[in-house]
Amino acid sequence: MADFEDITGWQDELEAFEESEEGKAYFRQHLNDRETDLPFDIVLDLAGLMLKHEELRDAVRQRAAFRAFLKTRPDLTNDDDEFWEKNPLEASETLEEFMAWYGSKTRVPFRDFPLSKAEELAIAVVAGDLTSLDYTEAKAFAERTFASWFIYREEGE
Repeated sequence: MADFEDITGWQDELEAFEESEEGKAYFRQHLNDRETDLPFDIVLDLAGLMLKHEELRDAVRQRAAFRAFLKTRPDLTNDDDEFWEKNPLEASETLEEFMAWYGSKTRVPFRDFPLSKAEELAIAVVAGDLTSLDYTEAKAFAERTFASWFIYREEGE
């Protein structure tokens, strides 16, 4: 797997990959991928990266704050101006692009399900619904919250 300690320049790498023939083929293949057998460790790894790197962690915080705001306003819909005024669209775009970059580096499916659940796990940590990305705790949360889109490792592996 790629080294994710230093992600400097990831946006430029993604842009170059998207413009390459290899990148076009990859994204075309996975545009609507609904692969259901992704190892949960991959999702945890991505969630960890989202919390580790400042730019991404800030985007996760913005998304968590927006979700918290929506809970206080259950009557608010995407037809309301306030919904769009408060919605951190740039943060959402940053996280979506990072998932695409991560997918380009690991060659795992990145669109929609199940890789996007990494963002959900990171938000759960920021919101306090998860205390950490400990495998056992995160697995229990995922089993309660998401459909069964993952391959979980056996205890002790």
